[in-house]
Amino acid sequence: MDKKWVRKSVDLVWILVVGVFMLCVMMGCDREKEDADLSQWQKKSSTAVASQTYRDSEGNQIVYYCCKTTYYEQGEKPEDGALDRQALSAVVDWDKMEESRDCTVGHWPALLCQREGRSYLCWTISPEYSCIIEYDAEAVEEEDIFRMAESVVRQ
Repeated sequence: MDKKWVRKSVDLVWILVVGVFMLCVMMGCDREKEDADLSQWQKKSSTAVASQTYRDSEGNQIVYYCCKTTYYEQGEKPEDGALDRQALSAVVDWDKMEESRDCTVGHWPALLCQREGRSYLCWTISPEYSCIIEYDAEAVEEEDIFRMAESVVRQ
């Protein structure tokens, strides 16, 4: 009985090793295929998002997002002074917003939108930098959010 148990355990370990090996091989093949498929395409831009989360004593949360977009080709940048919806879409799903209205943050065009009890103040400082403040409109006054947004300094 003891030898059968050991033999079955060894067989099980080998099956697991072979299975993991095959999975790794298949993943490597898929990755090579994806790289080959992308070789036909040229990168136009990339957006990196950094976030900072703030919480008050009552547990209310405000999240500040800074979206930095790098453009690889000339002519791809949005106009200076325009809201960069493409960069902002790294955080905000425009199709799922329930309400939105145009506004300004300082002298920059902005959009205040809402979805499922959360509000998003979105604005673009330059073609490279866009910002979002996500908050609960019931917990934070809109005036305070606009003051926070206007305090963001162009770097």
